[in-house]
Amino acid sequence: MAFIEKKDPVVINIKLTSKGRELLSQGNLDFKYFAIGDSEIDYDFISKVQVTDSEFTAYNLGISRPADKNPQILSFITKTLSGDPYNTISNVPSSPYVVENTADSIGFFTNITSSGSTFITDSNHVKQPDAMVDMGNISGGTKLTLLKAPTYGTSSAEPQLDDLLLIKWTYGFDTTGHTIQKTYPVPYLFYKITNIISGTLSSGAVTIEVDRELPDFTSIGVSGIYAGALIYYNFISFSGDTAFNM
Repeated sequence: MAFIEKKDPVVINIKLTSKGRELLSQGNLDFKYFAIGDSEIDYDFISKVQVTDSEFTAYNLGISRPADKNPQILSFITKTLSGDPYNTISNVPSSPYVVENTADSIGFFTNITSSGSTFITDSNHVKQPDAMVDMGNISGGTKLTLLKAPTYGTSSAEPQLDDLLLIKWTYGFDTTGHTIQKTYPVPYLFYKITNIISGTLSSGAVTIEVDRELPDFTSIGVSGIYAGALIYYNFISFSGDTAFNM
């Protein structure tokens, strides 16, 4: 450990060694003694220079400075005439601090509470928030029919190739709308749209193809139950030309 006195009043800059940082990370850093030393100063500097430059004197020396190559010595300033250099630290109080930081939200959900969360549906994230699927027609495969939800009207945009589709799969109740019920076993899964087969959402239904296998719900009797679906852009544009690719 060392310190650098940079100005008056004195400012002490304390630096831990690698071993000190290791102990600090383990919670085992415990100071018991401190000692003040001046091992960085080469006190033979003046006498060495006088050997080669007879006109050099201590009077002409404006400052004391470390030598380029310091001798291998350790010089402590003793606290007593007996030569003991160590000063006892009787007590180092521990003061815990809680450091908090904030960051802009980057994701698909907001307003996170103990009871639920809300989907981000602003135009920077979501192309079409008002779609749904009929659970009774989900039988696996990669083809899926999106229906126009009762809340349709927020956006008139149609799904396109490479858009992201979020489906709130359900089996006991409708999950249309924009609230995430975290207390229910509802998987929220993302798919990428790989093909637009037929129809339009504005006319009532559009059939698409997604990038991976869909679940099969035909054996659990979910006819008449609707799962909410949101169509996201495959990038998030926050401002200007800034875009985060998914």
